[in-house]
Amino acid sequence: MNPFRGWHRINPERRTTRTGGLDNGPVIALVGPAGHGSDVADWATAEADVRGSEVRFVHSLRWLPAEKASSTLVAAARAEPEALVVLGRHCREHDAVVQRVARRTTAAVALVGLARRPVAGPSTGRVVVAADSRSGRALGSAFRAARRRGVGLTVVHPNPSTGWDEVTEEAGLWSLAYREVDVRLQPVNGPLDSVVVRESAAAALTVVGPDRLQLLRRTRGPTIRVGPAIRVRSR
Repeated sequence: MNPFRGWHRINPERRTTRTGGLDNGPVIALVGPAGHGSDVADWATAEADVRGSEVRFVHSLRWLPAEKASSTLVAAARAEPEALVVLGRHCREHDAVVQRVARRTTAAVALVGLARRPVAGPSTGRVVVAADSRSGRALGSAFRAARRRGVGLTVVHPNPSTGWDEVTEEAGLWSLAYREVDVRLQPVNGPLDSVVVRESAAAALTVVGPDRLQLLRRTRGPTIRVGPAIRVRSR
């Protein structure tokens, strides 16, 4: 007996029709007692749809330890380097699961969950990204997410003394490729995290880089931590 009831796939023929490019890896979501609620399944399905990728559900059972779900997710993510692993914010031991996925794979990780009493923030309905000199992958992912959703993008970044020129130059280059995305630059004096948390209130999505794993538990609304760059071995 498979304790997770195997893979549950939506529209598996999508593999033959999806377009190539970034963010097209499968969306793998943990659902059931360990994952909690329909929020995860609904968000994962919608995200896979806008990405043009496949969605897979790992079904956990109430009598199984959360570590089993973690092992299944890690194995799945290692087999799919460009995957997006989706967990509920109220998932049991989600911190440990996120740490294992982040440490052992190159997959991106999303924490999602609908707020009971959503509070509008400065970037309501927009995509928010935490950007500094090390956040190239996060910035690119945020631009693509904003275009797919047809919304604007708020770039939270350091002030001129700590990296303004590099970040704004890179954002400008992305803007040339994504002219339809309305970009709002939000310079910050000091650490970015508290400002990102404020901007994330009622945002369509928040995107953070591989080095900002701790922000996942602090932001409000759906947040993606992009995976590290995939190393291609030379022969």
